[in-house]
Amino acid sequence: MQLQNLGFVILSRDVRAASQFYVDLLGFQPLVVLDWYASHQHPSFEGVFLDVLDADHEAAGGRLRGQETTGTMIALVVADATAERERLAGLGAEVVLDLQDEPWGQRRFQVLAPDDVVVEVVQRIDPDPSWSAG
Repeated sequence: MQLQNLGFVILSRDVRAASQFYVDLLGFQPLVVLDWYASHQHPSFEGVFLDVLDADHEAAGGRLRGQETTGTMIALVVADATAERERLAGLGAEVVLDLQDEPWGQRRFQVLAPDDVVVEVVQRIDPDPSWSAG
């Protein structure tokens, strides 16, 4: 398979509110925003799309139509997780996992996006030598 683009779709009960979260808090650029569908691209990743689709719209297809988004996490790698945690909390994002350093080499935290999507913000740090030895 030779890909031309890559896209991810989140089912939503309020497409416009979800779209606004990804634009205002995470810096995605809106490409299309309708009542039933929105498409976004981050300036750092041309060709990768984050779309939001009304869960009840026929475009969701028979298997997904009417479903809720569950168990979804979007991971964003940044240069400074501490600064991003403060910025997002200051904008009103609900922090559901506070900033912590993990022995496997991540400084991370999580915020809750619309539709119960967890956004994990990760900074790469040096792993704990004792963890690496295991």
